[in-house]
Amino acid sequence: FQRVIDQESTPKEENTTHKTTPKTENSTPKTNPKSIGIPMHLSEVGIDDSRLGEMAHHIALNEGLENAYVPLSEQDIKEILIASL
Repeated sequence: FQRVIDQESTPKEENTTHKTTPKTENSTPKTNPKSIGIPMHLSEVGIDDSRLGEMAHHIALNEGLENAYVPLSEQDIKEILIASL
């Protein structure tokens, strides 16, 4: 046991042959959603502006967004949907 204790208390040499690059806050590689087939606009999944008012009404009525961190009205939701076309 004494030998193990001696080894643990002896400072170890630092291995300088393998240097690592310090990680940055955003070091995760970014993937372009389009490159893996994720649609970025409502029009890409067949949704046009003909029923956006109805969609906004349904979302406002059923999703509780008036109590969200940033409350959204039906008009706010419709504007977001329009921008998503």
